[in-house]
Amino acid sequence: MRFGNCRARLFAGVLLIKCVSLPHCRRPRQGPGRGSITIRKLLSVLLFALAACAGAHSQTTAEIIAKHLAARGGLRKIRAVKTERVSGRISFGAGNEGPFVVESKRPLKMHMEIMLQGKSLVRGFDGTSGWQINPFGPQTGPQPMSAEDSANIAKEADFDGPLVDSRAKRVHIELTGKEPVNGNPAWKLKVTLADGAVDYYFVDAASYLITEWQGQRTARGQQVIYTSEFSDFRKVDGLTFPFSVVSRAPGSEVQQTIVTTKIELNVSMADSLFRMPPPSPTALAPPQPPRNR
Repeated sequence: MRFGNCRARLFAGVLLIKCVSLPHCRRPRQGPGRGSITIRKLLSVLLFALAACAGAHSQTTAEIIAKHLAARGGLRKIRAVKTERVSGRISFGAGNEGPFVVESKRPLKMHMEIMLQGKSLVRGFDGTSGWQINPFGPQTGPQPMSAEDSANIAKEADFDGPLVDSRAKRVHIELTGKEPVNGNPAWKLKVTLADGAVDYYFVDAASYLITEWQGQRTARGQQVIYTSEFSDFRKVDGLTFPFSVVSRAPGSEVQQTIVTTKIELNVSMADSLFRMPPPSPTALAPPQPPRNR
């Protein structure tokens, strides 16, 4: 660490100072009535400077988050949203696409429905546990999700995101530097969630909107890295949302594209929407023996 023409380093917790051999770094003469700069005074100044630098770094992280929330529309408007309905189209490539509707409600309730190949795929979270209806699986009726799938959908159900009320959510946020996203500089935030999972959010240095997300999720017992890019930002009722999201996993040719067509805020939603529906009567009926001919 360099301070002017002096070098400082930490050794066993003590700040050591060593001046280089330059003419203007000689020890000043001391005489009656003349003050002298002691090592103790210089050490105090340097320690104060180091403390100020450390405080500036944490303040910079908080400042970036504050500017991001302001770019979204402000914390007051974000917290005022009680329900959210997002409609659009989702594509998994190769003609496998269809309309979708995602409905969310505080606290941590979510219902998502996707139409694919004329069939309805549903995922839900009632605030405690997740469930799904998968017409392409062996069991086509409502089924509870596995523990890992419930943990994943619980994170999706927080439509505020971890940068809002991070302390209450036991989320740790750290600024790790700057990296380009599509040629534009972005602040890279390391976000450690309450369960220990680590995500990275890239905040555009000009707009302070999130333009990329990187994170790991558990899928079939394995950790899979995902990347999502956000674009086409538009305002809805004073809040800014991305209307285009492209997600992919490294090494995979499959790309998920979400194009939002409509966002509705604070619409009426019954709590029953988010609870797993009972099995259909046909699923409950015992199998019938074959008829004798």
